[in-house]
Amino acid sequence: MKTPLAFLFICMIFPTFLYSQIDTLYYDKSGKKVNSIHFADYYRVYLENQDSSLRYKFRDFYISGEVFRDGHFYFLDSLDDNNTRFSGKITTYYKNGKTSKECNYSNGNLNGSYFEYDQAGRLLISAEYIGGKLSGTYKKYNDDSSFKIIEYFEGKPVYDYYLMSDNMGNTLKFRIKDSTQIFESPDRTERFIEYEEGKPWQVYFKNGLTIAMNCSISKEYGKWYKADLTITNNSPSVIEFAPEKNMTAYSINKKNLRNDLVVSSNDEYQKKIKRSQNWNMIMAGIGAGISAGAAGISTSTIQSYGVANPQVSMVTTYNPGATIQANMIAQQQIAYYGSAMENEKKVLQLGYFKKSTIYPGESISGYVNMKYIKGNYLLITININGAEYLYEWMFNKKEATPVE
Repeated sequence: MKTPLAFLFICMIFPTFLYSQIDTLYYDKSGKKVNSIHFADYYRVYLENQDSSLRYKFRDFYISGEVFRDGHFYFLDSLDDNNTRFSGKITTYYKNGKTSKECNYSNGNLNGSYFEYDQAGRLLISAEYIGGKLSGTYKKYNDDSSFKIIEYFEGKPVYDYYLMSDNMGNTLKFRIKDSTQIFESPDRTERFIEYEEGKPWQVYFKNGLTIAMNCSISKEYGKWYKADLTITNNSPSVIEFAPEKNMTAYSINKKNLRNDLVVSSNDEYQKKIKRSQNWNMIMAGIGAGISAGAAGISTSTIQSYGVANPQVSMVTTYNPGATIQANMIAQQQIAYYGSAMENEKKVLQLGYFKKSTIYPGESISGYVNMKYIKGNYLLITININGAEYLYEWMFNKKEATPVE
C-alpha cells in the first residue's frame, strides 16, 4: 500500500536512489496487522531497500497523525509487529511530541542504554541491556525524586536486595522478596560531631535514621551518666524504642576495668523521683517541727520540692512522602543534617525517654540515665532493628568529650 504522505516523508529525508518502494502497514495496539485504518492504533511507513544488506528506515504514526516511533529494522513481520527485529537506536514519542522511550538494539535484541520518560520529560527508568537481558544498573524514579536501584547480570538481580535513594542523602536497603527494610550497623567513621551552643553531639545518619547524643553527668535524684538523645525517623519503617531494651552501656576506669551500667527505664526513674520526693517532704516536716518547738510559738511553711512529671516530646520535621536519589553507596550529607537538626535540638531536654513508637517523619527527643560507676571512658550502644550505633565518650572530671 502506497501513500502520498509517506512518499513525501521519505523524499524529504532520504536519498531516494537507494530504495525501490515505499510501503505502509497498519497495526492494532497489540501489534497485530489490520487491513483497515479504522481498526488500527498506529501505522508504519517504511522504505524497502534494493540492497537487502542495508537496514530499513521506518517511522510509525498515531492514527491521528503524530509521530509514534522511528528508527531502523532489519526484519519485518507484517502480520505481527512483536516479531519485528529492530536495529540501532529506536525512539518512541508521546502525542505531545515528548520522548517516551529511547533504547538501542543489536541483532534484534535490546543492547546498551535504555531510558523511559513521562509526558513532562522527566526520567522514569534508566537501565542497561546486553543481548536482550538486563545487565548493569537499573533505576526506577518516583515523583518525589527518589529512585529504586537494582544491579542485574544476565537478567537476574546480583543481590537479594534493592536500594532506595533520595535527595536527602538516604540510601536504604530493602529485600527484593518482600520489600522489608534491611538495617545495617554504621561504621565508626560514619559518626560525626556537631556542636550546639558549645555542647558536642555525636551523630549518625544511617538507615534513614538520624540519631544524635550528648552526654554528661547528672546529680538529680542520684548520680547518673545522662544521655540527651534525639531520634529522627526518615525511613519508611515504624521504629520502636525503649531505653532499657535498646540501650546498653559500660564504663572503663583508669585500671582498665569494665563496669556494665544499668540503663533506667522511665518507670524505674519515676519511682526513684517519687521516693526522693517523699523523703524530702519527711525531712522538711521533721525540720519544721524542731524549728516550731524551739521557737515556742511560731509559724512554719513546709515547701514542696517536687518536679513536674517529665514528658517525652514528639515533633514532625520531615515529609514522609519524600522518603525514598543519591549514589549506590550513600555519602553522608552533613550539610543537610546541620539544617535539619535545628528544630530537633530545641526539644532535646523536655523529658525522660519512655517506650515509644516513632513513625516515619517523626522526631522524638528526651534523656536517659545510666547508673554512675566511675570511669574515664564510656561506651553507649543503641540497637534499632539489629543495627548498632556506637557512641564513645571520655570523661575529664565532670566534662564529657566525644571520641573522634
